[in-house]
Amino acid sequence: MTFARRTAQLLLASALTASPAGARTLDRRSAVEAALAQNPQIAASRAQEEVVKAQRRQADSALWPMVTFTAGVGPSEKATLVPGSQVESTKRLYHDLSISDLSAVFLGNITAIQPLYTFGKIAIRQEAADAGLRARQAQTRMTKADVAFEVAQIYEGYLYARDAQRYFDEILHWLGSTRQTAQEKLNGKVKGVSERDLLRLDAGIAAASLGLDQANAGMAQATAGLIAYLGLPAGEPLVFAEDELMPVGGKPGDFGSLVALAIAHRPELEALRNGQAAMDALARAEAAGFKPDLFLLGFISAAYTPGRDWAESRYVIDPLNNFIPGLLLGIRWQFQGAMAQSRAAEQRANADQLRFTAEWAADGIPAEVRKAYEDIRRTDLDIEKGTIGVQKSRKWMVMAGTDYSIGFGDVREVADSVTAYVALRTAVMKSEFDHNVAMAALSKATGTLDGGSQLFYMAPPAPARGENREPSEPLAFEGYRMMLASLKLARTSEGPVGQEGEPQAIIRKTVDDAFAVLKDKSLATPRQRPRRIGALRTIADRVFDWAEMAKSSLGVQWRSLSTSDRGRFVEVFKDLLAAQYIDDIDRFQGTERVTVDGSDREGEDVNVRTTLITAGHDHVPINYRMRNEQSRWAIVDISIEGVSLVNHFRSTFASALVNMSADQLIEKLRQQLPENLRPKD
Repeated sequence: MTFARRTAQLLLASALTASPAGARTLDRRSAVEAALAQNPQIAASRAQEEVVKAQRRQADSALWPMVTFTAGVGPSEKATLVPGSQVESTKRLYHDLSISDLSAVFLGNITAIQPLYTFGKIAIRQEAADAGLRARQAQTRMTKADVAFEVAQIYEGYLYARDAQRYFDEILHWLGSTRQTAQEKLNGKVKGVSERDLLRLDAGIAAASLGLDQANAGMAQATAGLIAYLGLPAGEPLVFAEDELMPVGGKPGDFGSLVALAIAHRPELEALRNGQAAMDALARAEAAGFKPDLFLLGFISAAYTPGRDWAESRYVIDPLNNFIPGLLLGIRWQFQGAMAQSRAAEQRANADQLRFTAEWAADGIPAEVRKAYEDIRRTDLDIEKGTIGVQKSRKWMVMAGTDYSIGFGDVREVADSVTAYVALRTAVMKSEFDHNVAMAALSKATGTLDGGSQLFYMAPPAPARGENREPSEPLAFEGYRMMLASLKLARTSEGPVGQEGEPQAIIRKTVDDAFAVLKDKSLATPRQRPRRIGALRTIADRVFDWAEMAKSSLGVQWRSLSTSDRGRFVEVFKDLLAAQYIDDIDRFQGTERVTVDGSDREGEDVNVRTTLITAGHDHVPINYRMRNEQSRWAIVDISIEGVSLVNHFRSTFASALVNMSADQLIEKLRQQLPENLRPKD
C-alpha cells in the first residue's frame, strides 16, 4: 500500500472536532459549568421542577380553611313593624308602592370550611408531591449529565482536531520543503534522486492536506457546538486553556468501588426510586378516596336595608335585614362505586413499572461502568504502546533520513518510516481523545459529572508535558532530519560558568544566536537566503568539531586514511551536513521550542540533555556530547531519540567500506551534493 493511501485511510478513520481562539477563555471544567448554567434543556427541566413545587403547594393549601365571601347591593323596600309585632309590617308587600318606599339592600356572606381529618388523603398527597419533586430534581441531574457529556465530547474533539491541525500543518510544511529540496537535488544531478521520489512526496502532501482539511472542518463544527451549548453569541471567539490534548483523570480505581459509587450517585436510580415512591403514595391517596372527610364549617350571613325595621324574631328571619353567624361540624362522603379503587390500581401499576425499570437499571449500570472502565484501560495501554511506537518510528526516520541524505538509503524506506510515524502519531492522538471521552463516560456512569465533583473527567488538570523543564527561546527544528538543524544551533560561551554548567550555557547561547538569525526579517526573503545560511553556518563552524566527528564516524578506518584523504573526507562530510541544513532552514515555522534539561558527565565529555517541542507538540529528546579541547567546548556527537549520529555513521560507513575503498566512499558522499556545492578535486 502506498504512503498516500495508508496515510489517507488513517485520516479518514479519525473523527475530528474542535474550535478557534478568541476572547473567552475556557477549560474543561468551566466549559461544562457554563453549559450547565446556560443550556436551555436544563432550564426546561428546572421549569418542570417548578411545576412539581406548585403541585406541592396545592397539597399544602388543602390543610388551610377554604373561605368563600360573597357580597351584593340591590333595591329593596322600606318596612315598618306594627307596634307590638315582630313579623307584621304596616304595609303589605308591593301594595301602594311608591318611590319613597324604595331603599337599597346590602348583602354579605362569609363561609369557611376547615378540614379536620381526611383519613390521610392530604398527607399522602403531600408525600407524593415531595417524592415527585425529588424525582424531577433527579431528572434535571440526568439532563445535566447528558449535556455535560455532550459538551465534554465536543471539547475533547476540539483539542483533538487542534492537535491534528498542528500536526498535519507541520507534516505538510516538512513534506513541501522536502519536495523542494528533492527537486533541487534532481536539478543538481545528485545521484539516487529521481522523479519517482517527487511522486512519493506529492502523494504524501495530498494525504496530509486531506487530514488538515478534516481537522479545520472539525474545529469549525466544534466551535458552533460549544457556542450553542454554552449559550454564547454566534461567532464569539474562544480561547482554550489546554495547550495540547493530554489524558485526564488519572487511574479510576478498582471496579467494585466504581459500581458502589454509581449505585449511590446515579440520578436515574434516584429518579426511579422517588418516582416509584410518588406513584405508591398516589395509589394510597386514591384508595383512601372512599373514606369520608371531617370538617368544621363556619359562616356569617348579613343583610342591611336603610329604612327597614329590624325583626328580632327567632322564628322568622328577614332576608333583607339580618345578621346570622354559625359553626358546624360536618362530614362529606363521596360514593363513586369502584372508581377510587380503579384509580389506585392505575397508580400501583405505574409504580410497578418504575420498580421494574429500577431493577433493570441497577443491573445495567454496572455494565455501563464496566464499558467506560475497560475503555480507559484499553486507551491507556494504546497510549503507552503507541508512544513507544512513535519513539521507535522517529528513530527509524532519523536513521532512514540520515542514510538517504548521504546516499546510502532508499527513499522508499524514508516513505515507509514516515508512514509508520504518521500512523502511530495519529493513533496516539485518537487514543488520547478516546481516553478523555471514556473518562467523561465514567464520570457520567458513576453520577459524578453533573455537579462539583473532582473525580475522573472533572479532576484538576495534570501538569502539561515538559512543564518541569527549563525553557529556552523558541527555535526552529522539524522533520526526520531535525537533528541536522539541531547540530548547527550551538556556539561557544564567553566566560567560565563551571565544568558542567559551561556546556549548557553554550547550548542556550547558541539557541539564542540561531533564533535571532532565523527571526531576522531582513534575512527571510528568498534573495537573502544565502546570507541567512551563511550566518547559521558560521555559528555551526564555531561550535562543531568537524574533524573529530569525521574521525569518529569512520572509526578504525580513519587510521588507514592519508592526511590528504582525511582532509577531503572532513570537507565533504562538513559540506554534506551543511547542504542538509539548508533543507531544514525552510522547515522553520516559529512555533517550535527547545528546552535545556540538564547535563551528565561521561568520562571527560559532558552530555547536554535538551528537548525539542515541535509545532505538533511532539517532545523529542536531543542530546549533545561536548568535549573540552584546548580550553574550548565543542560538540563531537549528537543523539536523537537515543540514536547517536556518530555511531550511526560509523555503522553505515563500516558496512560500505567492506565493498568500496575510502576514495570511492568520499566520491559517493561528494556525489550527494549539488554540483555547485561539490568540493573541487
